[in-house]
This record gives sequence, C-alpha cells and structure tokens, in this order.
Amino acid sequence: MLLPIICIMSTISLFGQISEWSQKPSVGFYYTPLKMERYFFSSGLSPDEKVYESTANFMATLPINAKLRLGIQYMLVTTAVIREPKDRSQVIGLTAQYNLRAQKRLGIYIEAGYSMGNFCPCGKAEPYTSDTLNHFRSIGIGIDYRMTSKLHLKAGFINYEPLKKQNDIYNWTQPFIGINFYFANKYKTPFKSKFIKKSEPLSKESRNFFWKDGRKRTWNVGFTTSGVVATQHEPFAGQPGNVTLLRYREFSISPRVNYWLNQAILVGVQGSFYHYENNYNNTRPQANGLGMGVQARFYPLNFRKPKEFKSIRIGKRANWQISPILGVEIHAANYSWIEPEMAGNSWQYFDWQPFVGYALSYKGWFNLFATVGPTVGFPKTQATSPTNGIRIVGLEYNFSK
Repeated sequence: MLLPIICIMSTISLFGQISEWSQKPSVGFYYTPLKMERYFFSSGLSPDEKVYESTANFMATLPINAKLRLGIQYMLVTTAVIREPKDRSQVIGLTAQYNLRAQKRLGIYIEAGYSMGNFCPCGKAEPYTSDTLNHFRSIGIGIDYRMTSKLHLKAGFINYEPLKKQNDIYNWTQPFIGINFYFANKYKTPFKSKFIKKSEPLSKESRNFFWKDGRKRTWNVGFTTSGVVATQHEPFAGQPGNVTLLRYREFSISPRVNYWLNQAILVGVQGSFYHYENNYNNTRPQANGLGMGVQARFYPLNFRKPKEFKSIRIGKRANWQISPILGVEIHAANYSWIEPEMAGNSWQYFDWQPFVGYALSYKGWFNLFATVGPTVGFPKTQATSPTNGIRIVGLEYNFSK
C-alpha cells in the first residue's frame, strides 16, 4: 500500500502558499542507524548475528526558484558485525528537490538524483566496500518542519536503484530523520516559478473538513490491474551455475464501464485479460485467459443525501478529495489464480469479492482508487480469485453534468 500513501502525501496543497524559507540556500545533515538480522542476507552464518549499518549524510542545496532546488550530498556508510572489522563506504551525488508544499510550518517535497560510490549492496552477504564504483539513480519523498526561522526538522526516505546490474547488486532504501539549516536571507533565486499562483481570499467553507459539489456524475470509465512478478537473478544455494533462472509473470488488466445510479451508488461491468508465464512449468510455460464481471460500489459519505456528492477535502482549495468506498464484485472467467496453467481451457471459474478502499479524485474528474478484499468461490466451483486478485489499483474518469 505504499504507492497510495505516497500519492496522498504528494497531492496535499500542490499550489499552497510559498514561504520565504523555500527560497533560501540550506545545508543539512542526518544520521540513520539500522539494525538487521544477518540471516536476511542468506549469508549461511549464525541467524542470531546482527548487521549494524549507519549512514551519515551531509547535503547542501541551492534554490533555483520557490519550487525547485539543486544540491550535492556526501554519505559515509558504516557496516559492522560483532567480532568483525567495520566496513566503511563513501557515496557522493547530485540531487534535485521539488516542493509540493512549502508553507510557513510544513513543507513536502519529492527528490530525484544520481549518486556514485564504492558502497555495494551485493550478493547474499551484507553490504560491503567494492573495488569499483557503483552508480545509482534515486527517488524519494520527504517533509520539512519549521522549528525556528532557520532550523528545520526533516524526515523521509530515498530509494537507490543501481544503473547496472553487475555483481548481483540490488536496490536499497534509506530512511532518514535529520535537520536543515537555512541561511542567506538576502539571496534571490535566479528564476521565478511559473507554477505559483497568487493566493485568493479563502471563504469560510474552505475551512470545512468535508467537500461538497453540485455536479451530477453520470458515467464512469477506467481500468484496474493486479498481478505478481518474480525474477531470479542468481542461482539458489545448491543449484549449479548454469541452471535456468526463474521468470514468473502473472497479471490481469480489466477495463470497466460504470454508471452512477445516484451520487452514493455506482454499478458497472468489466472485462479482463489475464497473462501467465512460468519458465519452470514444462507442461505449460505460458497461457492467457479472459474474464468478465459486474460490480456495485458504494460511497458511505453520500448515503444520507444521495443526490449530493460529499468527500474529504485535501488542501484548502479542495482540488483533490478522497472518499472511502465499499462494494462487491461477481466474476466469471476461463482462468484462475489458483490454477494458472489451466488458463483459457474452459469457463469454469466463478467467485464474488466484497471489498473496501478509497478513491482519490482530482477536481471530481479523475480517480485513482485502491481496494482490498477476500475472494469467495461459489459452491461446486474449483477456484477463487479468477479475475482481480486480493488487492486492486485502478484509474477512472467521471463524466458529469
């Protein structure tokens, strides 16, 4: 559920008030200690041993405008195991931060960058210092909280993805909590942001927790997807070096057409395309299937007044809203997630799925929604979950009057 959480955070007040601290240069520091089970790395040593990893990060950034800032960073990563020498690696990089929100107290930003160093999260052992440089691209999200006019608290996480898959290298995620120091009050950014809008006076209604609009939603179209992907990058313990590496793909894509009976109840139909691939299955390494279904979705906030759409506002101007949802779907298909190798043989799989979730809407037009719920097979059928899987994510567009 990480993706929905990031989407919610990154859409809070996109065009909020810009505070003066977002237009000042800054220097920052964080120190992150981590304690991990050594057997997580399949080292073959005692499972009771721990790996201690600490990261010291120094960063300096310069604002280009009120929204965008560029910077450089240096990281010292120390890895230690009891009774073994400490291993120290160094990483340097360039970074760009974009402010999604930069108000007086709270800032929210996304970050992307490029780094290189001799830090190597490689193979089955704990990370170590390599003899060659490794290159990473990074993406992350963070918050910046003002404690004084110059000193801010920052927190978030960054994921580093290797640019080349050499030495069995894998990606790593760095959570952090640290400080930022803003200085140079007279500094002027070289460019003005084209995305900043002048704030208009806010009405009393904008302070309400809920958002209401007068639109009458009629039709809704979109698609959902769910799936599992697994790839083996190296032989397992005991396997010969020339063994075929596992490649597993299983996913479904379901276009949908829905109709709003009122602003509290949505009903619709869907079709599904299913793909299965498993190079370890000699009988049937690949198969495709089709499915269909019907659904009813309910918006609990609108039960009391079903002719009026009501949701939870995000931001003062409520360009984004979020609504809790619940409902049920009924599926029929010629494939099953339980028996994927039988996909396409016959239409023998039926089930129904109650679900709960949320819909994140932009100006009432576009929806990003996510649901979760168990699947229950009808009596005398062979499987459950033929169509969508347990977790579902989708995009939709609302037509309204």
